[in-house]
Parts: sequence; structure tokens; C-alpha cells
Amino acid sequence: MSLLDDVSIVVTPNGYKAGELYAVIPSSGAADMDVTRATAATRVDENGLVNYAEIIGSEEVEDGDFPLPNTNWALIQATISNGDLNILTADGSFAHAIQNGAVQSGKTYKYSLNIKSLSGNLGLIIGGVTNIFTTAGTKTGYLTSVGTSVEIKRAGGSLDAVIDNISVKEVTRDNVPRIDYSGGGCPHILAEPERKNIVIQSEVFSSWGNTDTTLTSGISSPDGENNAYTLLSQVSGSDKITIGLTLSLSTTYNASVFVKKEASDLATVKIYTAETGFFAVSFNFNTLALTTIVGSTTNLKVQAYTDGWYRISYSFVTGATSTSGGSIQLNRSNANEGANYFGVQVVLGTYPTSYIPTSGSTVTRNQDTFSRDGISSLINSEEGVLFVEMAAFVKINPSGNITLTDGSGNNRIYIYYLVDNSISVIYNINSTGAVIHNFSLTDITQQNKIAVKWGNSNVSVYINGSSVLSTATSNFLPNTLNQLSFSKPSGSVPFEGKLKQLQVYKTALTDTQLAALTS
Repeated sequence: MSLLDDVSIVVTPNGYKAGELYAVIPSSGAADMDVTRATAATRVDENGLVNYAEIIGSEEVEDGDFPLPNTNWALIQATISNGDLNILTADGSFAHAIQNGAVQSGKTYKYSLNIKSLSGNLGLIIGGVTNIFTTAGTKTGYLTSVGTSVEIKRAGGSLDAVIDNISVKEVTRDNVPRIDYSGGGCPHILAEPERKNIVIQSEVFSSWGNTDTTLTSGISSPDGENNAYTLLSQVSGSDKITIGLTLSLSTTYNASVFVKKEASDLATVKIYTAETGFFAVSFNFNTLALTTIVGSTTNLKVQAYTDGWYRISYSFVTGATSTSGGSIQLNRSNANEGANYFGVQVVLGTYPTSYIPTSGSTVTRNQDTFSRDGISSLINSEEGVLFVEMAAFVKINPSGNITLTDGSGNNRIYIYYLVDNSISVIYNINSTGAVIHNFSLTDITQQNKIAVKWGNSNVSVYINGSSVLSTATSNFLPNTLNQLSFSKPSGSVPFEGKLKQLQVYKTALTDTQLAALTS
């Protein structure tokens, strides 16, 4: 008999929509997890690219392939023939094709415009937001509308353009669960704490201060777009690009940036504060060694991404006075050397979280929360099993609960991260008083399989195929558990980590089954 014959809830990196992560079992949707974040958030997709977790809606533009007869486009000095939109104005007079009411103000859209040929400046205005193109090809991007029309027009001077397709689709990013493939292999559900990127321009390095460097844009980046930069030194020892930071006193921050080898073996990242001076690290592309070169830094980390990109990160602590001002610098110390850079981030905390893009102001990504209540029919307080396969982000200061409760916490089963590679299993059924057992793991940042069984006057815990606890306890009384949460029932101490799978059983599995489940 398969273990799945006895399972009542299975949650994995599976299907989802905004605000909901679908459970595999039951297929009725009764155990689908409610997901809340209320902000956009990035993840690593199945191709190894860093992008937003998002839901793409249906087509908003009518007749985007320009058929005849044309009933949806209003044309001035423009014609439609053979599935092409032709805009020609040799004297520089007004010319456009417009579709009113195609989009809504305040919503985010993804556009794709295929330009077959172009001479001049072509403007694409979606909901009042303008993009100007000077070359042919397929143009894609995202924008947040402030109006309602979609317009293709002359954008100064004469224009001769042929367009054969335009697509505009609404994008939903808030509350979308993140199925993350970082590290390769099978994906996991990503749950992170709230973080704010205080670097106000994380990608457009041409807006940073530039001293003695040659900055070239258009380099393929970790998000699959051509928006990374190559930074080459002009003068040995004084080269840098710099942007200001607002730092708090006596505070731990984590700095990170994506780097790729160019004309140098090294990439250098520096944080400067008025009181403490520099916190600087150097990354060697040949040895993949990340080294502190100035100041006191901790938690140095290197993570490989696609196409030769690496994300390097480190933590530092600001001083007690005069550190409200500061800056972050990217530089090289030898003339004619340099590296490729993308996606700079500085956040509170001891470890890097998923990348938070910014474009002119700080951006906050909210905490991910997952919960489902009203599922008493899928949980049995008299006997059962809670099984998880999960990993923490770091070995220091991890936190988070995976819980079955009655909504109040009086009756509960918790699996909880502790510091120093430990977890805690807590159970408290029918207000008889909490019982706590702590267990050491080899590495909580790696995926560990943990099962807690209750029933038949016994509580057992299996970790990675081995029994670590079997203890007698009083009989469990009739069912009171009705809520599954990645946090305490109050929403406090949320799970922060990577969850590959979760299962709930309404029967107490045998020792052989528990060993197999966690192996």
C-alpha cells in the first residue's frame, strides 16, 4: 500500500494563482494555502533566471495582429494591409494608431511590440507611459499604467515604420506564491521575511556617480534582459561608480551584487560610512574566493547563477555615531580592468534575500505568509503525522513554524527552527501543557525531512530516516485541530526558508513507514 493512500494533505511547489497555492491532495481545493504578501517579489525560475513571480492575464488589445477589416484601431497617416500596421510621415506631421479603453489606470502590464522595419523614432504609449524605439525587432517590457489607451505613434521627426504585432497583458505580482529553483534540481516554496532594498537605483548604474570609469550598458543580465553593465577602469586606483545610502546606527546590513567576469580576475564592492570607513570585499572569478579586504565583514557568500553570473554578499555592522550617511561603490583598482555588474542590494539582516529591484526609490518586499483554516476534516487530533521537507536560510538566527493548531495555540503541533542547527518539536493537545523536544541537525540550511507522529499513547519523531524520539504520552482526545500555517496561529514567528513538501496524515504511520517517508 502506498503512503499516499493514507495522506489527507499534500502541499508542494505546484500550481498557484494570486493569493493561493494549490494543494496536490485533496484535489477538491479544501487544503489550498492562502498566500499573503501584498507586494511583488522575485524568484529564480526554471531556466535559472531572476524574475518576478507573476500571473500573466489575457490579451487586452483587440486586433493586435492588425487584420482587415479594421474595427478597433483609429488611424491618422497610418494604414493596415497584409497584417501589418504602416505608419509613414515624411514631413514629420502627426501620425498614429490608437485604441482607446484598452487598459486600466493603476495596473501593471507586460507589452510586446514586433517592429518589422523602422526609420525614425517610434513611440509606444500604453496607459500614458511612453517608450521610444529607434531600431527594429521585438520590444518587450513592463509598465504601470496611468491612463487607458494604447497608442503607436511618431515620436519626433519623420517616421517610416512597419509593425506586425502588439500584445499587452495585465500582470499580477502581489501575493503570488514563489516557486523557486535556486540551487538547481527540484523547486521549493520560498518564504522570506520583510526586507527593504535601500539602494535607490539598483540597476541603472548610469545614474550613479562616475569617477574615472567607462560604463557600458546592454550586457545580458541574470534576469535574461540586456540591462547589465560593464565597468572598466580608466585610471589605476581611483576608479569607481558610487551611489548614496541612508544607514542607521549600530545596525547589521547585508550587501549583495551580481557579478560576471569581463577584463579582470576580480570584482570589488565597497560600503563606505563616515565613521567606520570602508567595508569592502573582493571576488576572484578564477578561484571563486570572496575575501574581506577592508573593515570587519561577516557571512561572506557566493552563489552561482546562469551564464557565468555570481551573486556575492556580505554583512557589516555600522558604528554607534555619525553613520546616517554612506555610499556603496563598485570599482577596480587597475587601469583597463573591469567586470560586469547587475542588481545591487543593501538590506537589514545577516543574509541576502531574493533580489529586490529599485528604480529611483527604496523598495520593500513584504513577508510571505501561508495558512489554511477550517480544515478539521483533514486533520485528526487523536492520531496522525505531520511531515515536512524544508531548509532554513542561515544557521544563525533562523526562525519559523510549521504548525497544526486549533487557531488559538492551546492545541498545537509545531515544528520550529532553533539556532545552531537545531529544530524543536512542540505539542500541546487539549491544553494539557506544552511538551518540547529539541533535536540537532547536521545542517539546517540543507533540506531535512522531519515527521512527527502522535497517537496510541505515543509521540514519535523521525528525521532523515532515523528515529530520534519515541515517548509515551496520554491519549489524544477528539479532534480540535483545524488550521495549517507556516507560522504560529497568530501569524507571529512565520516560517522563513525553503519548503519542498508538506504532508498531513490522519492515521499514525508505522515506524517502517515513518523511516521510509523521511529517508
